[in-house]
Amino acid sequence: MPPKAWDKKFVSRSENRRRHDLMIYSDLSKLLSNSTVAELPAYDIAVDASTHTKEVEEIFNANHDLPGILILVEDQLLGVVSREKFLEYMSRLFSRDLYSQRPVRLLYEAINIKPLELASEIGIHEAARAALSRPREIAYEPIAVRGEAKAYRLMSVHMLIQAQSHLLALANDMIQQQK
Repeated sequence: MPPKAWDKKFVSRSENRRRHDLMIYSDLSKLLSNSTVAELPAYDIAVDASTHTKEVEEIFNANHDLPGILILVEDQLLGVVSREKFLEYMSRLFSRDLYSQRPVRLLYEAINIKPLELASEIGIHEAARAALSRPREIAYEPIAVRGEAKAYRLMSVHMLIQAQSHLLALANDMIQQQK
């Protein structure tokens, strides 16, 4: 069976995994107070800015848990398009006709939200603070996590808050034990 057109533009740094297995898993119970966002589950999903918007829609349709998608230009982060904003913009009158056969870069420019880009070494508490310090209407937009050699992963704010909640519960347990 020949690959779909978007397979050619899909950026993945782990060739041996299946296409639908996009999340990099970790166990939250292993987190410590000094844990970083590198230890959290994230998505290894990106497309080139020249990818047609229709192909990005196919990726979202095939991966219902995907919070967004990284948009790259020659391995450099251009931005992030969240599932929520993608659906919001594509459901507008004439948007499907306007964007479907055009590069996703044009949709990203119309959405006009600067992504939150964090280094993978940043602590979970600091990352949560940065995410939630954004204006309310974009506070829950996915985060671009920059790893080694400018390799990017996509993290949901939901996952970040779950991790912070776990760390706060650990701290609370420690305080209760000291009483």
